[in-house]
Amino acid sequence: MDWLPLSSPPARPGRIAGLGLEHSAESDLLLVVQTVNGDLYYYRHGAAESEHWVKTNEAGFRRVEEGGGPCVTARSFIPPPPGQVADCVEYAGYYAKQDPEVYVEQWVLLDDGTIWKWDYPDTIIRRNLLFGFIGLLGGGLISGIVFIGIRGNRE
Repeated sequence: MDWLPLSSPPARPGRIAGLGLEHSAESDLLLVVQTVNGDLYYYRHGAAESEHWVKTNEAGFRRVEEGGGPCVTARSFIPPPPGQVADCVEYAGYYAKQDPEVYVEQWVLLDDGTIWKWDYPDTIIRRNLLFGFIGLLGGGLISGIVFIGIRGNRE
């Protein structure tokens, strides 16, 4: 679990303007930054490198009010950011009180103008599910072998 750099917006970011949703509550959470010249851009995950940052205005996204806010810096499971933090925003999802390591995301703007994101990697979740499935499968296979062995000894 480490900080991941985001590509740079078209102009130097001055502050993190907040988090929002592009269209509906089902859309991905968007990081919105304001550049030093006052323009707003939001970051789209999974887009081509040249299409990550999209220029917008206040009407171009729906601001997330619940959960977005200043970072909680005393989260033991989040490593320190990779530089001096100029601005930060955190989102704690619906189940964050039960399992904060999985449902908390943070974005930081560093003094050097780079933007970084931390969240619990999906690969770890998928790996844990895969190992759990393999464990169940292996346990069932061993149980079957033991059952057949015991049954064979009775005959």
